[in-house]
Amino acid sequence: SYKHRDTMKAVLTITLALGLLALGHALETVNMGLMMRLTDLREAVGSRVLSDVWRTVTMGAVLGVKDFNDRNDRFTPALSSTQYSTCVAGDVQLNATMYDTQSVAKGSIMAYREAREHFKKDDGSDNLHAMVGAARSDASKPMATLGAIDGIPQMSYWSTSDALSDKSVYSYFSRSIPPDSATTK
Repeated sequence: SYKHRDTMKAVLTITLALGLLALGHALETVNMGLMMRLTDLREAVGSRVLSDVWRTVTMGAVLGVKDFNDRNDRFTPALSSTQYSTCVAGDVQLNATMYDTQSVAKGSIMAYREAREHFKKDDGSDNLHAMVGAARSDASKPMATLGAIDGIPQMSYWSTSDALSDKSVYSYFSRSIPPDSATTK
């Protein structure tokens, strides 16, 4: 459907934006957690695996990373733009690992912790630079709180809760979709 195709494009665009984040930090590799909705613990046992629609959204994130690293502009024309020449020239690569938020707050906290642990340097210091996701606002809120404490940017492609617009709480959170209040007028 158009909505899911647009979501996939949004996820692809987010990966470009996070790659550009590297420019401000003089990074050659951006380590990112893809905080995806792979299962739904709110559902009954046996129906927790999500539909092909959600797998398509997840693949949008994977393709976004691949397209960025390959500088393939098929979905994101900005990859061939001279405006982003430092990033597009091949100086920056995205290093992404996928985590399941399980569509719930507890799952997103577990995914966040896994990502922090996975990207730790040998000396124990943090090396997670950014997160894409989560899809559900209830999963994004605790992750955005932790990200603000730790200084790790988060970009969501589906979280629409107005509460996430409060920069005093969610200072490192951003999204590619408008909040509920902007779409219900």
